[in-house]
Amino acid sequence: MSDVSVRRLAALSRAHRGSGGRRIAWRRFIGLSGGLWSCLVWSVGAADLHNVKDAEARLRAIQADMVKIPNKPWRMGKYAVTFEQWDACVAIGGCNGYSPNDEGWGRGRRPVINVTWADAQAFIRFVNQTTRHHYRLPSEAEWEYATLGDTTTDYYWVNAKTGSGHGEDDLDVGHANCVDCGSQWDGKKTAPVGSFAPNPYGLYDMLGNVWQWTDGCDETCSRHYARGGSWHSFAGELRVNYHIRYTTPKRFNFNGFRLIEDL
Repeated sequence: MSDVSVRRLAALSRAHRGSGGRRIAWRRFIGLSGGLWSCLVWSVGAADLHNVKDAEARLRAIQADMVKIPNKPWRMGKYAVTFEQWDACVAIGGCNGYSPNDEGWGRGRRPVINVTWADAQAFIRFVNQTTRHHYRLPSEAEWEYATLGDTTTDYYWVNAKTGSGHGEDDLDVGHANCVDCGSQWDGKKTAPVGSFAPNPYGLYDMLGNVWQWTDGCDETCSRHYARGGSWHSFAGELRVNYHIRYTTPKRFNFNGFRLIEDL
């Protein structure tokens, strides 16, 4: 049995016992290569097995939302990674068992928040192992190319104009979620992914809603770069060429991430 399978069933065992179900019994045979799991005796309800299969299916479904970017040998996620996808990872023993706080805004199709760069890497490792795909974080250059979508303005929607400082008086409103973007979520909380029109490449929420981790970092890689701005940002911080950087361990309710996959 693979390490992945053992972790999944162990996680299921913990969840099953916590809900009053019968314990999954593990029988370990010592002496085979230092003690391998060679036999598994278990008792799990059909509903539990269905939940595991459903969680795995949600992770495999990530592939369906990957968008081929013109003239590039990679695809990018149509949406930021959602709570639905993160919770599926945790349900089958991945993501270090970490369940991010949703701040009471809801989970499901909202972008996952309160995740560090390292948390994003843990998600990617587990999903790659589970699905046999090879997802990763985009570089800053890849993120910027995909965000622009053949446009030449600071914002990818039509007729966008650049103001100065905080408060973009000339910025067309209703295209994103930020402090002064003119949406119902402005400065309050995240919006469900896909709440606004996509950019020319068919990618949603590339600007606003949540900052998106990239693989860019400073000279020592003690701080990593995020792009795109968030619900907590003023419109000036949504400019395509703007970025921020954080030390790796910090978690904030305006940080998320998006996947990329090489072809």
